[in-house]
Amino acid sequence: MLSTLRQAFDLDYDLVVASDADPDADIHALLMEQVVNQHATVASVAEIQGVLARA
Repeated sequence: MLSTLRQAFDLDYDLVVASDADPDADIHALLMEQVVNQHATVASVAEIQGVLARA
């Protein structure tokens, strides 16, 4: 996931990553706080579903 995120960011894509969709909570939290939020919008699955439902 990280390599895909970094490549998409380098290609100027607007990115959204679900903050609560990983079974390993400790590693996921670290990645969300330290890496992913620098390259993408981080939102919960419910928030993403809500936006998609309105689209």
